[in-house]
Amino acid sequence: MDKFTISDFLNRYSTSDKCLEEIKNLRFPEGIKCIVCKKVTNHSWFYAMFLMINTRAGISSKQLQRELGVTYKTAWRIGKQIRTLMADDIKFEDGVVEIDETFVGGKPRMKERWDTKTKEVVMGMVQRDGKAYLRHIENTGKWALLEQIQAHVSPKVRVMTDQYFGYVQLKKHGYKHKSVNHRITYVTKNDVHTQNIENVWSHLKRGIYGVYRHVSKKYLQAYADEFAFRYNNRKSSGQMFFNLLRQVSLVKMISL
Repeated sequence: MDKFTISDFLNRYSTSDKCLEEIKNLRFPEGIKCIVCKKVTNHSWFYAMFLMINTRAGISSKQLQRELGVTYKTAWRIGKQIRTLMADDIKFEDGVVEIDETFVGGKPRMKERWDTKTKEVVMGMVQRDGKAYLRHIENTGKWALLEQIQAHVSPKVRVMTDQYFGYVQLKKHGYKHKSVNHRITYVTKNDVHTQNIENVWSHLKRGIYGVYRHVSKKYLQAYADEFAFRYNNRKSSGQMFFNLLRQVSLVKMISL
């Protein structure tokens, strides 16, 4: 370019977006890539997010590896980072919330509530026709359960559980609590049941035992967040993708 006149300048840099685009093109002439793994393109990240939200039971790192054409280690890290975007600290302020806990890990047939030596505990809360919140907790003691309930459930909420003794103190702490005896029925005449949270457990275990095979204690919360995110956005897969993308825009930096 022999000359660069004010007219040229105004045409080329007429808006702030054009100025930013110029800097981006100079800084990243081959497109923006992850500064750590370097070979992962923006398209691969978007495609990975698309794959993770469009499966009811999750997608394994091995399958991500095949779909993206990256190493297994990179695929695992991509999945790990996307799950961090799915975490949501939900508070229930009204309506009916079903609460329950389940065990994951160990042998699937072992279902005892006190088996915390070979299994990990996940506590769940689901608002009817609303969202779910899942939390990995240390045990099923009444104080561990109460701590989570007080942190996430308003006393205005109608709480429904089974008859596990860990929930018997809820009324004493100001909650409107009803329970169902599963030895007699699963749904009472007054519509007391925990069918919605049981449905969440079904999807969670199908993913952990059928897709991921094994989830370590360290990363169990992240996988629980993934399943809760899909449940909370279940009514629209299209909106689910953009909700996840919106979380990306709020992150300052993702570290692998």
